[in-house]
Amino acid sequence: MDTKNHRQQSTFVITGLCCATEESLIRKKLASLQGIEEMQFNLVSHKLTISHTIEERIILQSLSEIGLPGQPLSA
Repeated sequence: MDTKNHRQQSTFVITGLCCATEESLIRKKLASLQGIEEMQFNLVSHKLTISHTIEERIILQSLSEIGLPGQPLSA
């Protein structure tokens, strides 16, 4: 299935996400990717919700590249 232009929302649990420093690193990294539309952070629960049109694997790879690996949150 081609999801290149299909907007979806995904939530990731990022264990290392605990303060504004990590949020800033993630925002900077993911904002450089074409297809990231919106990011919502919940530092207390270590969750990141993203509206995007790119594959989740690209998001996960980018998070790993900055040392903040994430896991998709199952519904």
